[in-house]
Amino acid sequence: MKVLLQLFEFSYPGGYMFLDRSGELCRRVATRWPGLSPVAIEPTEVKLHGASMGLEVWVGVRTAALQVTSPMEGGFAEAAAGFASDVWDVLQLNMVESFRLKQVTGIACASKAEAAELMSPLVPRESQERLQGIAAQPEWRAVQAEYERDNVVFTHRFAVMDLADPEATLGTGQAPGGLRPYLTVHLEMRGLLPIPVASLDVAALVRHFVDHHSPLIAGKIAPHLA
Repeated sequence: MKVLLQLFEFSYPGGYMFLDRSGELCRRVATRWPGLSPVAIEPTEVKLHGASMGLEVWVGVRTAALQVTSPMEGGFAEAAAGFASDVWDVLQLNMVESFRLKQVTGIACASKAEAAELMSPLVPRESQERLQGIAAQPEWRAVQAEYERDNVVFTHRFAVMDLADPEATLGTGQAPGGLRPYLTVHLEMRGLLPIPVASLDVAALVRHFVDHHSPLIAGKIAPHLA
């Protein structure tokens, strides 16, 4: 499956230094990824976008996030760790209130029928049986499961989506050309408890999520997609 999107987002208390140091933070981020340009500048938030890199960054008084839709040199884990380090340093943060990791992968399909066939084994049999007689051969578009473990919420979503260009459609760019059906796999992890910055190894966290958790969960729930 092709990686379509990766996201690392975190919130923090007391990010008021953003009001004084947003320019310095933007300079650091733009130095790290030349080619970024501002797309929105507000008193409490700034958004930067690099269309050619498939990269979007936003940072503000309460939240910061890095989103990519193209492979990054050095890998997403190192990019996320570098970005977080810049935010923590410039805003003088010592605590992360919560975090969110997300990865979207997809399989391009030749037709909607092929996407529906790949989707069918993911729909609980009980749901299919209950809808018999109500909807003749329903076209299943999405299945989602969510659970919490040790103050971390995991969301697994499988969805049929019509995409033109995955990088453009799932990011902020415009999707050129015609649409093509994809079966997409959305895996998300949200940490709910505050974590001291000094105790949070972002690179290790992201690598575990991308290299271990995501393929493990996708393989268990949808082995036919492997």
